[in-house]
Amino acid sequence: MRRVGILLPARGRWKGYGIEARRGAELCLEDQSGSQSLRLEPVFREEAEGADPAAAIAELADRENAVAVVGPLLSASVERALPAAARRSLALISPTASGERLGEGSPVFFRTCMTMDAFASSLAGLAVRRAAGPAVAILTPAERYGRSFAAAFRRALEERGGRVLLVREYDPSLKDVSAWVAALKKELRPGLSRGPGGWAVDALFFAGTAEQAGMILPRLALQGMDPRELTVLGGSALNVPGFPRLAGGYGDGTIIADGFFSAGSLPAAQSFARRYRARHGVDPGAAAAQGCAAAEALAAALRGGAVSPGETLAALGGLGEIPSVIGRIRLFPGGRIERRPFVLTVKGGALVELEER
Repeated sequence: MRRVGILLPARGRWKGYGIEARRGAELCLEDQSGSQSLRLEPVFREEAEGADPAAAIAELADRENAVAVVGPLLSASVERALPAAARRSLALISPTASGERLGEGSPVFFRTCMTMDAFASSLAGLAVRRAAGPAVAILTPAERYGRSFAAAFRRALEERGGRVLLVREYDPSLKDVSAWVAALKKELRPGLSRGPGGWAVDALFFAGTAEQAGMILPRLALQGMDPRELTVLGGSALNVPGFPRLAGGYGDGTIIADGFFSAGSLPAAQSFARRYRARHGVDPGAAAAQGCAAAEALAAALRGGAVSPGETLAALGGLGEIPSVIGRIRLFPGGRIERRPFVLTVKGGALVELEER
């Protein structure tokens, strides 16, 4: 029996993601323990808000004899945990810590999530495929995450020959965006326009949430600017079941890149979603699927016979590409991962897969 640590939050602001990732990891550790040659026992410790994760790392490694850890959830926790993990040659596989330079150069840090830059690159590539050298308007909430995502998308788009015509921020607490959209109209519908239906741009990039896009898209239509006439792009925050309803039909055609889509064509994802739903009564999100993928990567490494943290770390580093519930992945020390996003669209009032895997 080999023990696998799980270090994720169970309380506080991030408990929803932590519980989901833990459920995914534990379900797939259980699935991988189907033979006498590979028996895996999860050992949970809480990634407590404000606490030092190094203490939990020490306990999992020194007292519980964990051969690796799934977690932490947050980039800040990973940074604080890495020195303790490195001293013990203990691999950390985070399902969600997406900081771009996080763990760079660390031999013990791995992750199954994509970074913000990776999602931005995928969406920029989709925009360029729809229109050569596209002109894009970026609409972002005036807060840190939205601004960072908007900046990442802009870099990726300009690298591909596209251009950002304008960037407009909105107050994420606004309940009525009428005045904001009316001001935006003057820039999106100039006298000499180049886009379809009089638009000055080929695409809109949303860096905000489904609720925010659900307010803005119908309001654009009421101002005589139907967003279905051009390409609308967004990230994982739009991948929620209620987005098509919130957008009132004006979200049709929106393109979304996310880390997981339970209703997609990938058989492993479908199977995982069925098992997760049967056990927990809800569909799994990206955190759950990436927790599962971390467990799958560990199991693949441990099948070679690793029994210590150092042996497990070496096996992970030399693992190569493996199949998983999030598609084929390859993990590298220092946090680099090779994988494809799930690409969705809204069609007929529902989220569907745009690119089959």
